[in-house]
Amino acid sequence: MPVGILFILAQLAICGWVIARTVKRVLSGSGSKTMWLAFAALVVLGLALGVWMACRVEYPLGTRFRLSGFPMPVAFFHLEAGQWVDFITPPAIMYPGIAANVLTGVALLELPLLWFLWRKDRRQLPA
Repeated sequence: MPVGILFILAQLAICGWVIARTVKRVLSGSGSKTMWLAFAALVVLGLALGVWMACRVEYPLGTRFRLSGFPMPVAFFHLEAGQWVDFITPPAIMYPGIAANVLTGVALLELPLLWFLWRKDRRQLPA
């Protein structure tokens, strides 16, 4: 098993945990209609951010090497004879990597809501 797939699985697990905990907090009653609207808006914005991170982000790694996809690269580019040559990851790694990048966008935007709901629930506990 390639090591890259282990990183992807770990990233998917962390992002899934953040999203699941946010949904659980919103469902548990601490989420009002406003929280549901905020949750839905953050999911839509997170999906847009995740697609942008997965498909549009390219960053250099030196003068002759570029990576595409963030935080999990899904394509590599190498400068050879003045031309950028692409090395696309195999589909078994590329598609889970794209999914991990998209879910990372959602999880990153859901984190502030999760923190807010956690603080709100914590303040309501009797001392």
